[in-house]
Amino acid sequence: MKLETRLKQRRNTLKMTQEEVAEKIHVSRQTISNWENGRNLPDINSLILISEIYAISLDKLMKGDPKMVKKLDEKIKRGKFFYFLVIVIGVIVLLNILHLITIG
Repeated sequence: MKLETRLKQRRNTLKMTQEEVAEKIHVSRQTISNWENGRNLPDINSLILISEIYAISLDKLMKGDPKMVKKLDEKIKRGKFFYFLVIVIGVIVLLNILHLITIG
């Protein structure tokens, strides 16, 4: 399933408007529409925020979308993969710490 389909389905499942999602990740409603219609792809920072808001892992969010895989592949070739990996690992560690704090 393509990323744009996952984004729209998950937002609708959560009964959220494009405007509500846009506010939470600090982009315009039109940006959300563009992502959901496949005109543009979200950057990694936006994907991380979306995964948190939608309560879905980055893996499930991006898996199987050839456009997203190609975009990440291009970033790897440009040497940005390390930066991406550090951000993802940092977010995972931070979420785990926050989880431990809230249950402890």
